[in-house]
Amino acid sequence: MSEPREPPGSAASSPGAAPPAAAAPAGERVPSPAREYRRQREQVRGPYRLTIGSLVVFALFNFVLFYGPYIAAGGPEGPPGSGPTAAPGVSSTSIDLGTPVVGNATCGGNTTFPIETVPWVGSSPPVSTREVHLEVQELVDGDIVGGPSPPPSVTVASLCAAGPPTATATWYVVLQNPSGGNVGYFSYSSGWVVLGHPGADYRISNGSALILLSVPPLAGLSFGLCIFGDLASAPVQACDQL
Repeated sequence: MSEPREPPGSAASSPGAAPPAAAAPAGERVPSPAREYRRQREQVRGPYRLTIGSLVVFALFNFVLFYGPYIAAGGPEGPPGSGPTAAPGVSSTSIDLGTPVVGNATCGGNTTFPIETVPWVGSSPPVSTREVHLEVQELVDGDIVGGPSPPPSVTVASLCAAGPPTATATWYVVLQNPSGGNVGYFSYSSGWVVLGHPGADYRISNGSALILLSVPPLAGLSFGLCIFGDLASAPVQACDQL
C-alpha cells in the first residue's frame, strides 16, 4: 500500500519554499504603515494645537480685561474716545429757544402772510451767524424741508418788502435784534446774509428772535426749526417745534 502524497504547491512538495510567517503573539498589533503615518502626524500637530489654544485663551483674557468694565457699567459700546466728542479745548454750546408764537406780517403790496416767531432766549457762550446754520426738519423722521428759491426781499423794516414768498416747499428765517430791527436772514439757498454787509459775521444777542416765513405754513404740523453748529466751531444742536 502506497503512502499518501502531498497536494501540489504545498510547502512540503515545493523545494526551497519559505516557511510560513509566524503569527503575531496574542495582544501585539501587526505593524501597519497607515497607523505609523497617523502616529507621526499627531506628533507634529500636537504642539501646533497647543499654541493655537493658548492664543485663543490669551485673546479672550485681554478682551474681558479691556471691555469688561464698560459692559458691566453699561457704558459706551466702544473703547474710550470712540464716540463723538468736542474738539480739543472746545466746550459745547447751549442755546435756549422760547415757545414759537404764530402771527402775521404785512408784506409788499399790502398783503398779509403768516409767520412764526421763535424767541432766541440766549446762548452760552454767545454765538455768531458764522458759527451756526438753520434747518427745518420733519420731527418724525428727520427729513430736511426746503429747496432752491429766489432771494428773500428783507429790509431793516420789512420781512417781505417785495411780497410774500411764493415758491412751494420753501422757507427763510429773519434774524431780529432785541430792539425788533431786522439784521439779517437765513435761507435754504443763500445761507446767512447780514443786511448791508454781505459776507459779514453777526454776533447773535440774547433776547433776539428768529422769524420763520414758509410756504406752506408749518405751524402745528410736527415740524421743527433746528440750529446746528458748523464743524469748525463748538458743538451746537437745538430744535424748537413749530
